[in-house]
Amino acid sequence: MKLILIFITALLIFAAPVFSELTVKDLEKIDSIVKESEDRLKAHVDIKVTEMDKRLNMIFGFVIALISFIVIVVGIPQVIMAWRGRKDQTQAEQIRELRQEIEMLKQQRIVSR
Repeated sequence: MKLILIFITALLIFAAPVFSELTVKDLEKIDSIVKESEDRLKAHVDIKVTEMDKRLNMIFGFVIALISFIVIVVGIPQVIMAWRGRKDQTQAEQIRELRQEIEMLKQQRIVSR
């Protein structure tokens, strides 16, 4: 058993890949593979960024539309109430004037009797 263990250890220590070196051609091949994967990654990221930009623009449009809708829904009743308030105010002024006239006419009628 010890002999087999020593033999396997010797084979692992003196195996051929342990003494191999990378050649210039190997380094160039690795460099080209890395550049190719980098280019693919950049293209993929550019596509994703473009898609996200489109989505953000669409969401921005929806938010603007929603804000406009809320302003319209809340603003129109406020404008109507303000318009009615002015109308009511003018009617109240007319009623006051008419009451004053009626009081004056009553006073004149009482005085003339």
